[in-house]
Amino acid sequence: MPFFVVSLAFASTSAGQFSATPAAVTDAVGLGADLGGLAIFSYTASTMGAYSSVFGSYWSGGVITSAANSTVYGNVTSPLAATLGDHGHITGDLVSGDVLTIGNTSNVQGSLMASNALSVGENGYVLGDVLAGGVVSISATATVHGDVNAPAFPVLGAGSVVDGTIGEAPVDPQLTANLTAQNVAGGIRIATTQAALAVLTTTTTLAATQVTDTRFYAGVYQADSWTTTAGITITLDFENQSNTSFVFNFRDIFSTGANTKFVIANEGSNNNVIWNAYGAGGYIQMGAGTEIMGPILATTYIEVGASSIVAAMDNLCGGVYSATSYVHGGASSQIGGVGCSCFEAVPEASVTMILSLGLVLVCSHRRRESVDLELVNDERQK
Repeated sequence: MPFFVVSLAFASTSAGQFSATPAAVTDAVGLGADLGGLAIFSYTASTMGAYSSVFGSYWSGGVITSAANSTVYGNVTSPLAATLGDHGHITGDLVSGDVLTIGNTSNVQGSLMASNALSVGENGYVLGDVLAGGVVSISATATVHGDVNAPAFPVLGAGSVVDGTIGEAPVDPQLTANLTAQNVAGGIRIATTQAALAVLTTTTTLAATQVTDTRFYAGVYQADSWTTTAGITITLDFENQSNTSFVFNFRDIFSTGANTKFVIANEGSNNNVIWNAYGAGGYIQMGAGTEIMGPILATTYIEVGASSIVAAMDNLCGGVYSATSYVHGGASSQIGGVGCSCFEAVPEASVTMILSLGLVLVCSHRRRESVDLELVNDERQK
């Protein structure tokens, strides 16, 4: 099985390439097809909690940890160490620029690559290949269906199986450096997109705190900081209009109280909702049980509370993007869109989803079905 390494072309874009008003429709690229196709971009270390799910690929510029019983429906990539917890599941490839560990009874449907040591836990399963720049350890009763390549013969536990060949093919010595460079470019790309969103003409200024249920209509919303109280429902009404968007710009903080629900009403086609904490210290913090749709961008960190959902809508796979800091998903949280596939790339020339504000925030991976929060909840029950 050929080894797949995610290659992200995070080209820089000047803010001047973007429209300053939602009315002007252009072909300007926002996050771009590769970066926009990630469910998570964390500039520094990132953790997804136990029983969490990521629907799409997962990138971290620092140490990446996907905890026990977590699932990633895509690829996982980091220039530093990477760990998949016990009983974890990844449908794509796992690439680390340092040490890579997958836990006991974990399952990887793609391949594993590490610049340093690599270990597969007891009863672990790897459908693809294993390639490491250091010692490879395959624990008792673990299975690798593909080839294993490392500088020395792997350490094989009792009852472990390697179906392919064992050899000494080298890891690219520039792997860590290349991934680090891509991470820097990705952070710049996010910051540029944030700056472009921030200069859109404001149609509504929000009060600092939202304390009751309310209904908003498409437009550009602005606040220095915005907090919702626990348990309220905020309806985003598209009034059956197509090619319209909500953009929420925050100079500093966006914080939701526990069990805040954002609900879509009267959706047309090619509608989108974008959250942007663009100030120098801008961060986003979601209380437990929050339900919201992405994409979500912050200058610094993003925390998705336990049992929270960041869902997708229309042509977007959803996603959370930190330009300079970390992304953390709590236990049983879900990020991304059910039905996103990291294996079916959409040719860039075919991307026609142009937002009314002139930004293309596309997923490079075809979504096989329309997804809303109810479908995500259905997936959680499986």
